[in-house]
Amino acid sequence: SNATVSPNRKATVSSISNATVSSISNATVSSISNATVPSDSNATVCSNSNATVPSNSNATVSSRCPTEDATLPLYHESLTLGLG
Repeated sequence: SNATVSPNRKATVSSISNATVSSISNATVSSISNATVPSDSNATVCSNSNATVPSNSNATVSSRCPTEDATLPLYHESLTLGLG
């Protein structure tokens, strides 16, 4: 339900209720209800009902993201199936 991703070069966070992504050079956050993406040089926030992207030199908020960006749900599903 909560995800925090920080000091990474590239991050993909999707299908979660709350996300905070900070201090990264390239971030994609999609399909979440609340997103906060501060202090990033390049941030893309997609398909969110409430998005806050302050203090960025290059920020894009759009209505859809590529499906290949949604890696976290697929990883979670494979983890769940693997655990049986």
